[in-house]
Amino acid sequence: WVLVRNSPREHAWTNFAEQEMLDPPTTERPRMDQTAPTLFLTPAALLSFTMMLLYIFASTFQDQFYVNWLPKYLTDYKGFDKTDVGVYVPWVLLGGALGGIIGGVLNDHLIRLTGNRRWTRSLVAFSDKLIGACLVLFSMQFEDGRHVMIVLVAVRVFSDWSLPTQWAAVTDMGGRAAATVFGIVNTVGALGGFVAG
Repeated sequence: WVLVRNSPREHAWTNFAEQEMLDPPTTERPRMDQTAPTLFLTPAALLSFTMMLLYIFASTFQDQFYVNWLPKYLTDYKGFDKTDVGVYVPWVLLGGALGGIIGGVLNDHLIRLTGNRRWTRSLVAFSDKLIGACLVLFSMQFEDGRHVMIVLVAVRVFSDWSLPTQWAAVTDMGGRAAATVFGIVNTVGALGGFVAG
């Protein structure tokens, strides 16, 4: 609220020369503050967008497990007390943060390597959920809750490595209307969270 604006033209700390240098008007692109963002979806883009929404909807289920059900699972089925839950559950969140970093680096590297954003992002998104699902099945082989938690941290790393890819795809699809697309994506994710319960 204090530092960030949508355009340098809107920021009180920039002078006219800086505004012209950072956000110059062109014949191809009007100034950002002159036109409202519009979202145009071709049939192919609409299909991609629909697939992304289904992906987001389903991805929310694993988030709901970690946030709402993992502590109960650990206490009721793995014999953890509340102190153990407080020690182990935050590692899952750290695994998600690590997965986001790994996924961002992997995504950028593969895009440079292949030159194809669409297929790279699809590969990153598909592979992370596939590996995560296989690891969830693997976690069911252990009786010791500490071993289960090690696997579930790895699940979270893989499950969250597609987040930077998702955000980049939303930005690409939405262009200047990216905020609208983010709003739609977050709404569908919230609906997924509701159904996941």
